[in-house]
Order: sequence, then C-alpha cells, then structure tokens
Amino acid sequence: MIFNNQQIYANAETSLSDFKFDIDTGVLRTYTGTENCLEIPSDIYGMKLKIIGNGVFEWNYSLKSVTIPYNIERIGYLAFGWCRNLSEINLSNSVVSIGDGAFMYCPFTSITIPDSVTSIGDYAFYNCSNLESITFDNFDRLLLILDRLLCYFILFYYKILSLCMFIL
Repeated sequence: MIFNNQQIYANAETSLSDFKFDIDTGVLRTYTGTENCLEIPSDIYGMKLKIIGNGVFEWNYSLKSVTIPYNIERIGYLAFGWCRNLSEINLSNSVVSIGDGAFMYCPFTSITIPDSVTSIGDYAFYNCSNLESITFDNFDRLLLILDRLLCYFILFYYKILSLCMFIL
C-alpha cells in the first residue's frame, strides 16, 4: 500500500492488486487485470470507490461481464469504450451520471438504466451495434433525458436551418 502519493495498491488475494485508485476522491484510476467476469469492488481497505475514472477499462478485450457496485456514482469518459467483448453490464442504483462515450463500441444487447441516473453523456452508447433494448427503471427519468436530447436536436437542426437560410 502506498499512502504518500494518495493512491492505494491493494493486495493480490482477491485480485485487488489490479485496481489503483485515488484515496482523496474515490476515483478508480486504472485496472490491469484480465478477468472475464468482473465485479468491481465497492471499497479497497475500507475506502469507498465513488467514480469509475476516464478510460479505466478502455480497450479491455478480456471483459465479458461487469457489475458496478452500489456506491459508484459516476462512470467517466470512455470508461468502457472499445471493450469489444463486453456483453453484459449491470449498473447499480447509485449511478447518477454516465459519461461521454462511456460504453461506445461495446457489444451488449441490452442495458437497464437505473432510476438514479440523471445524465447520460454524448455518445455514451455510440456504435453499440448489438444494442437492442434500453430499459429505464423510472419513466420520469426517461422523459427528462429525452427532453434534453430533444432540445439538443432542435438546437442542432435550428442551427443548420439558420445556416441554410443565411446562405440562400
């Protein structure tokens, strides 16, 4: 364990040595393991993880299934991007935010968005070509997220329309 630079390296008895995180912020910074079915630990030596950092699992081809523990609140930018074998993801009801591109190019066929989620970043599920269904636990959250997407598209098309009108 290293406390001087505010990071912990856990022992190898349950493959916790594959995780490195920031003590002060609870951000998971790196994962070096090769497990197929991964249950991310909720804490390491009693220190709770709160955030899956940017790109932690990016390009990890060994992951097939991931379970995110209850205390994780945010999933960072490209956290699971290009995990080409990730066919199952289980989000806990503590996740509030899913970052930009968090799951882009992942092959899972379905995902359930818990009612705790209040924001989903741009391209979070970009090119998830096998994705057939997204289930929202809370219909009001779905409406909130769709409302934000609708506003984005309206603004986007308005800008294009304005640009076309200006050119004409």
